[in-house]
Amino acid sequence: MKIARWQRAVSLLLCLLMAMSFFVITAPEAYAAEPEWPHLTSVGTPTNDEATKPYFVPIGLREDFAFTVKDIKIEHAESLTKCAVATSKTYTTYDAGTIKFYVDNLPTENDKLEGYGGTDYGFNFQTSNDLVTVKGAADTDTVQFYNLVNLSVANNFGFHSKAYYYIQTADKVRYHYNVQVLQYTGEAGGFAGGITEVQRRGQCEVQRFRSRQLLLCPV
Repeated sequence: MKIARWQRAVSLLLCLLMAMSFFVITAPEAYAAEPEWPHLTSVGTPTNDEATKPYFVPIGLREDFAFTVKDIKIEHAESLTKCAVATSKTYTTYDAGTIKFYVDNLPTENDKLEGYGGTDYGFNFQTSNDLVTVKGAADTDTVQFYNLVNLSVANNFGFHSKAYYYIQTADKVRYHYNVQVLQYTGEAGGFAGGITEVQRRGQCEVQRFRSRQLLLCPV
């Protein structure tokens, strides 16, 4: 029994479709929704002068110690967990993310200024409420980012001892940001001198948000 050309063509097409069904094509995960809670998008462009906010300056280090802030990241939590250092019984505080400064030269104990009596040697950072930018906050929300933060060698250049930096909503919820200084490797944010807003994959314990977007944000 001869098979007509059209029957052969249909048979080949069906075979092709069956073969393709074994392959799963997955598009790269990209540009999904932003965090669904009020969040920080910029801390401004830090100077190296304490007289001009925002600033990021050395403290208690040798006069010849040199460094450059190469990049700044605002890393958002993918899910919200209650902040362990929160002291207020009136407000519920969540860890919303971390402000990360990348420098090309991290100091060590050997870089401490001779005769300096404090233990806070490292870096100081300070901005103000009117210099940061946030997204998703209502006009009635409180934006608090004015306190001076010390990022010392002794504390591994991190600050998470008090809920200093946060966005506070009218329903008594605070979204708190930690601060951290890290060694720049040339890969932080993909370029020097910019601010990159990224999503951090965290464990879902309290509230779950599907926020995995990577955005390049202007300073």
